[in-house]
Amino acid sequence: SFQKAVAKRGVLETVKSLAQYKDLRIDGKLIGTDALGNKYYEDPLAISGRERWVEMNRNHGLFHKEPTQISPEWHGWLHHIHDTPPEKRVHPEYEPHDGT
Repeated sequence: SFQKAVAKRGVLETVKSLAQYKDLRIDGKLIGTDALGNKYYEDPLAISGRERWVEMNRNHGLFHKEPTQISPEWHGWLHHIHDTPPEKRVHPEYEPHDGT
C-alpha cells in the first residue's frame, strides 16, 4: 500500500518508485549494487516476471533512468539467465591454476 511504502521509504522515494515502475515495490531484498550505483532487488513472492528489478542510480535528475547502464552480468540475473547474482558467481576461468 502507499502508506506502507511511505513509512518504509519516505514520500520522495515512493513517488520516484511510482514514476519509474508504475508500481510500489517495497518488499524486495537488496541483492547487490553495481559499479554505477544501481541497486538490484528480488522478491520471490512477487508475480512471476516481476520478482527481480533494478532501481537506477538517479544522479541525472529526479526521474532519470537509462536501462543501457545495466551491465551484461546484472542483465543476465534480472532476466533469469543466471540465478546467482554477479557478485556471488564464481568464474572458473579466473580461478588460480595449480599447474596439474
